[in-house]
Amino acid sequence: MSLAALGRIMDFGFLALLEVWAQLDVWAPQITAPNHMVGDKPVLSAAALTAGLGLLGRSRWPLATTVVVLGSFLIPMLLYGSSLGLGWFLLIGLALYSVGAHAALRRAITGLALYGVWSVMLVVRAPLPQGMETVVLDLIYSAFLVPAWVIGMVVRNPRLRAVEWERRATRLERERLQAERAAVARERSLISRELHDIVAHSVSLIVLQAEAGDSRLDGDTRAAHQAFHAIEESARQAMGELRRLLSLIRESDSMSGLLPQPRLASVPNLIEDVQQAGLQVTLEVNGEPVPLAPGLELNAYRIIQEALTNSLKHGHATSGRVCISYVPAALEVEIVDNGHNLGSGDGFTGQGLIGMRERVLLHGGQLVVAPQDPQGFRVWARLPVQSSP
Repeated sequence: MSLAALGRIMDFGFLALLEVWAQLDVWAPQITAPNHMVGDKPVLSAAALTAGLGLLGRSRWPLATTVVVLGSFLIPMLLYGSSLGLGWFLLIGLALYSVGAHAALRRAITGLALYGVWSVMLVVRAPLPQGMETVVLDLIYSAFLVPAWVIGMVVRNPRLRAVEWERRATRLERERLQAERAAVARERSLISRELHDIVAHSVSLIVLQAEAGDSRLDGDTRAAHQAFHAIEESARQAMGELRRLLSLIRESDSMSGLLPQPRLASVPNLIEDVQQAGLQVTLEVNGEPVPLAPGLELNAYRIIQEALTNSLKHGHATSGRVCISYVPAALEVEIVDNGHNLGSGDGFTGQGLIGMRERVLLHGGQLVVAPQDPQGFRVWARLPVQSSP
């Protein structure tokens, strides 16, 4: 059984105990003496039962509950006169505590004011003859319940702070998810536009090579065959990039005039730029370089670029290493720095890391983003060369 369920059971049991006490005030006053009940017992019993049922909603509707409880006891008071019973007053005290603990400040004060009016009616409707002793006793009974409202107000502040923190955490989580979805959409839009340019470039090459091959058919057949072979390679490459492009959800934007897309050959220039910014980076190339699809080279370059940017901007690193490895059927890139830890392997935070993830998923690859011990950060990505879109 959960703690919440146990708490609800205990809460209901406490209310049931108070209701039994209030009924004993009516039907067996000798058990709960001292008390003074005035009026027909069925009417008094119904009033106590109505008050107890109203208190079931005291946490959700505290002010309405207070009105129901006070009104239930006001009816027999107006019909027969004031009745005094500890069980009745404990039900009213629970209502006052609830309105102080669960209602907004203005409603809590309204609930206390209603009890003040009810207390005046208690004194006014006291059975005749009304001596000073009766008036004093009624006032004591009334004052006895005010601390219940005060206690509710005392416990109200930390509870409301906890509720406010919970609401704030929920709102921040919702905003984080919205920002992440927006970042994913932007990254996919950027990737799709970059792939669009690659496909357009490949198609343009196909047209030029077709024209060149057609003009050489009658003369240099070897050159014509080479041109048509180049057309085949360009078309196959364009189709692969096009399938990846269509797998993305494109978002309309106003981006235009993109620069020529970088390739792995541009990594040394990128490293020079970050070195000028204060990050000393070494470059390692392992394995025998093989021809790669432009889209794969572009995404590998972007991963390296984003990792180095994070090292400078967020990790405040001073040195790092970029390793490009040509392994069987895949390209692996690794970026390691000596900066502050930025996150964990499964916690993609920030638009840059989201972009890395989207680029790797596009090729069906793997991505590891993890802090190093004792300091530093590592980004490792594996991009299959012959990946299925």
